[in-house]
Amino acid sequence: MMADSSPAVVDGVLYVGGDFKLFALEAHSGKPVWTRPTTGPVTSSPAVADDLLFLGLLDGRVIALNRHSGELKWQFKTGNYIVCSPTVVDGVLFIGSGDRNIYALDARLGTLIWKVPTQGTVIQAPAVLDKIVYAGSDANKLYSLSAQTSAKRLEFFLPGRIIDLPVISQNMVYSATSNGRLVAIKHKSRQYPWTHSIKVAWIQLWLMGFPVPTPSRQPGTLWGTFPGGKKGKFVSSPAVAGDRLFLGDNRGRFYALDAHKGTPIWEIDLEGGVTTAPLVMGNTVYFGTEKGVLYGVNSRDGSLQWKFSLGSPLKGELVYGGGMLFVRTTNGMLHAIE
Repeated sequence: MMADSSPAVVDGVLYVGGDFKLFALEAHSGKPVWTRPTTGPVTSSPAVADDLLFLGLLDGRVIALNRHSGELKWQFKTGNYIVCSPTVVDGVLFIGSGDRNIYALDARLGTLIWKVPTQGTVIQAPAVLDKIVYAGSDANKLYSLSAQTSAKRLEFFLPGRIIDLPVISQNMVYSATSNGRLVAIKHKSRQYPWTHSIKVAWIQLWLMGFPVPTPSRQPGTLWGTFPGGKKGKFVSSPAVAGDRLFLGDNRGRFYALDAHKGTPIWEIDLEGGVTTAPLVMGNTVYFGTEKGVLYGVNSRDGSLQWKFSLGSPLKGELVYGGGMLFVRTTNGMLHAIE
């Protein structure tokens, strides 16, 4: 079928957005369960919690549907388009909008709990852990907020626009940026409200040659790394398994990195650049390339376990559910692989 978003799979049903439609399909057969028209292409992935399915739309609405019937339960209007996927944790839905705000809504009722300006559009799904929300904007910033009160904990300047959702693991937060770098900051880091004003003035004085100390690093800074010594660009956030990170670059290399230091453990060469975020299941890491090949490699040493050609470049997330792997290709097709 034609798909414009990555799917969600719950209890044997696959939910996916297409051109002016949202589909619920039997995961094993692809048979329709229900179909609901939308006001435009559905480019963000749906989220499911309990009996509700949540979706952000290009007309600026967040909607909640009964996941069994497709019946509309509530809708909430933001000030502009929505391209990021929602995240639902502990009964609260977090989502960013083109109106340059991140919202927290009551997932059951659709009522506003809080909203916070982000000085840029939040284009990737927020990540939530330990009652802390992380959201990256296209203003090259990663925000850390209290999930309960919206209080700003950290405003971290990234070296480029965030290109994938933040990943939280090992007491660290990983973000991939548009300049190809993978950045790690410390989870739960905080800063004082006046930190940035002082830092800007400090840097200006330092650049002008005044006798001031070298400016310190941003609060929370741990490390940043490029693939292969700045010769390529990482294309997604990493998948994390144990003490290893897995991710690929645009040159056709796939890496296992030390999760604490960002240093390489192994890397392999491929035919064509990597175009999907990786998925780890057991001892196998799955990912796809611009040559239309889906790979499965051993997470210990990168040895090839199998590969399968789908004919068109792969994109988006790989999703596992109901014993099947679901993959999108750039021709709009959604593929189910056992």
